[in-house]
Amino acid sequence: MTIPEQLAQALVDLAASNQALAAERVAVTTFTSQLAELTANNKALSVDLETARSSVSALGGQVASLGSEVVTLKAAAKTATEQATEMAARIGVSPVAAASGTGSEIAADMTLDEVRAALSKTTDSRERGRLTMLSRKIRGLQ
Repeated sequence: MTIPEQLAQALVDLAASNQALAAERVAVTTFTSQLAELTANNKALSVDLETARSSVSALGGQVASLGSEVVTLKAAAKTATEQATEMAARIGVSPVAAASGTGSEIAADMTLDEVRAALSKTTDSRERGRLTMLSRKIRGLQ
């Protein structure tokens, strides 16, 4: 191969290398822009995550507050129930079964033996539960 042919071949190889280099630069530019886009997306998601965490924290405080309110309301309901039971006992009214809407034949001053006898006679599960609770109350277990 002559020197002019070698120079021509070197120029062809140089042009091919320049084209390959230009293609690589385009690829690097594309990857760089994709990296910048992903970085921006990551920052946006981090902000969203922090917002969600603060919302969860605030909601946790609200749940705790509601929990204490529920405890207060349960205590008030128990107190109201106890007051109603005491008032009914003072005036001699028999307790009423709220769930079934029927009156109870249980007197407020029944003895443990009378409660046990009524418990053995009944088949209604609600009434049995009430009688069991009354039995425990009489025995001082509640």
